[in-house]
Amino acid sequence: MGNLLKRLRGENPEPLIEDSGFTPYSWPTDSKAMLCRVPWDATYRNVVDWQDQAAKDAYFDSLDGDSVALDSMTYLKPNDPIFVDVPFSKAYAYNYLVVENPKLPVPGEEEPPKLYYFVTAVGYVAPNTTSIAVQLDVWTTYGDSATFGRCYVERGHIGIAAECSQPSLNYGDLGTSRTPIMRRYLTAAEGLDIGSEYAIGETDNFSIARPGSGWHVLIMSSVDLVASWGDASNPSMTTADGQKTDGLIGGCNVYSLSADEFEKLMGSLKNAPWVAKGILSVTAFPKALLTDGPSVTFQGGATGYFLGTTPDQGYYRTIEDVWGKFAAHIPVRYKNLHKLWCYPYSVIEINACSGSPVLLKPELLGHDQLRLKNISCAVPGHIKIGFYPFDYNSDSPTDRAEHWNVVSMTMDDTAFASPQVCGNFLDSAVWLAEMPKFSLVNDNYLNYLASTTHTREWQYNSAGWQQAKSNASAQLSYDQAQQQIATNRANWNASTQGLIGNVAGNLSNDVMTGANALGLGGVASAAGDAVNGLISGVSGAVGATGWDSMQGIVNNLTGLTAMNNTQAMQSNIASQNLDLAQWAAQGDYENSIAKIEATVQDAALTAPSVIGQAGGSGFSMSNGLFIVQTRFKTIDQNHLHIIGEYWLRYGYAVREFMTPPEDLCCMEHFTYWKMLETSVECVKADETSKETIRGIFEKGVTVWRVPDEITNHDIGDNDPIIGNYY
Repeated sequence: MGNLLKRLRGENPEPLIEDSGFTPYSWPTDSKAMLCRVPWDATYRNVVDWQDQAAKDAYFDSLDGDSVALDSMTYLKPNDPIFVDVPFSKAYAYNYLVVENPKLPVPGEEEPPKLYYFVTAVGYVAPNTTSIAVQLDVWTTYGDSATFGRCYVERGHIGIAAECSQPSLNYGDLGTSRTPIMRRYLTAAEGLDIGSEYAIGETDNFSIARPGSGWHVLIMSSVDLVASWGDASNPSMTTADGQKTDGLIGGCNVYSLSADEFEKLMGSLKNAPWVAKGILSVTAFPKALLTDGPSVTFQGGATGYFLGTTPDQGYYRTIEDVWGKFAAHIPVRYKNLHKLWCYPYSVIEINACSGSPVLLKPELLGHDQLRLKNISCAVPGHIKIGFYPFDYNSDSPTDRAEHWNVVSMTMDDTAFASPQVCGNFLDSAVWLAEMPKFSLVNDNYLNYLASTTHTREWQYNSAGWQQAKSNASAQLSYDQAQQQIATNRANWNASTQGLIGNVAGNLSNDVMTGANALGLGGVASAAGDAVNGLISGVSGAVGATGWDSMQGIVNNLTGLTAMNNTQAMQSNIASQNLDLAQWAAQGDYENSIAKIEATVQDAALTAPSVIGQAGGSGFSMSNGLFIVQTRFKTIDQNHLHIIGEYWLRYGYAVREFMTPPEDLCCMEHFTYWKMLETSVECVKADETSKETIRGIFEKGVTVWRVPDEITNHDIGDNDPIIGNYY
């Protein structure tokens, strides 16, 4: 054929050597055709990795078939069948035709020594003659001579082989540096349905209140609880002097106590409600996250600490063997499909039983361990507890602390290094911000008594003073009345009437005394008897007016009797006023005391007050749910099977430029290829055949090592071949 083309071009070739005419479209005389059956077909879903012509010859020689000798030149015209001397019943069972000419190749022949065709149709012609339609099997004819250049691979087993060829490959133990490899090869989106819910596999749980540590009670108070409280009769209260702790400052004092010491303190504060009234909040906090400040002793014997700090405790929780936890729930059949260990087919969920879980992509871990770090603040009003995966989603080395630490300043201008800010840091943290808060009941009655003890003492003293003042005033009025009476008497004595009366009285007394001395008493007595007899008739009438005696007569004549009567009346009035004033003062005093006592008695019915507010997640504490839970989730088994079988057969989404392996095989048994751009050269094929090869790979094709495995080989038995692919 080469010389024929040269002649057609007007060239003068070497001496004429007739072309054989053995082409895909013509078979010369004495060609030999063999009808057989093969497991691949004209759709090119499956092709065979023919290493060379010898491999093809060995395979086709092993097949049963019928050979037909072609004793004349045969041309393959489009849509025209050829005729073979094979009964229809036998020819119908064949789907493949191999043609060769034992006399070829002749010198200068470039065509292959054998041609391969699909039998696309079989027709009955005569009992021993059958018509068959054939189509050139381009791949089997030219595939072993095709050379691939740079291609854009959309999907295939090359993705599995490339990832599995990296170091530390072992099922269930992918090694400490596996995640960078996963990020490189296993993150291309597949667009596959993964179901509606993840299945929970392995779990890891830990409580923030570790055994042996438990909870501490944080008390924030505007009162210095360590200072003396006094007692109900002499209460004392000292204002808090403020604190600087855990990087913050505040005007209140914050104390940390164990539950037992808190109970003891409350027993003491029950008798000192004026101190308890200064407590602003009572909050529970896990002791494992808190250091102790300076120790303190409260009145009543309870002990505790000033609030300490929440230091960096390194890796608070390390969960080993992440890949093994996933592998336990992924069938061994898919041991090479490490993409099933990646998101969205597997996911790590961290939750704090708060309804806001964080989902982690396993391939973004910085290690084959999940290392959780803690960051907290224990100052009431700012309490927050977080756990975050260390170096999650970080491509930078994490063993260089100086690369990540950020120097900050505290409130007292002290420099300190902040936590290592690497990867997602707090963007992937779970938070516990609602620590349980409790309220206290305060005895308002006792608080009232203590807070009014000095007031009531003053009220008692004031009532006594008012009584004493009233009594003194009444006594003064009485004394002044007596002084007035005495003054009136003195004034009368100093008057003329008083002089006459006093003189007359004195003379009368003197006469009587002298008569008695001279023995004239009897005469006087007799005379007196006579006078008495004369006036006895009128003595009853005048006795009441004081005229019945000499003294009375003198008194009446001088006005002494009137004055005495007035003085007696004034004295009686003064005494009565004194008695009334003293009685009224005593009544006022008793009434004031009764008022004070009534106020105290009424205060006894005052309801107790509540200090602080109950809140936070007491439900979680009551049910032991202050835990951090890590769940290793995978898609459900049905979708694991669906996706796993799909990948076993067709490989991963790749979307990479690369040069395929020379033999197009990266798996032990079969390799699937689907290319978007295919660069191929084949010196023995025409352009139409090259386009056919290109179309085969851009449509998607599986290259098999052994032809007989095409229809019956278990797709799960197909391990990757270790190599350097891309």
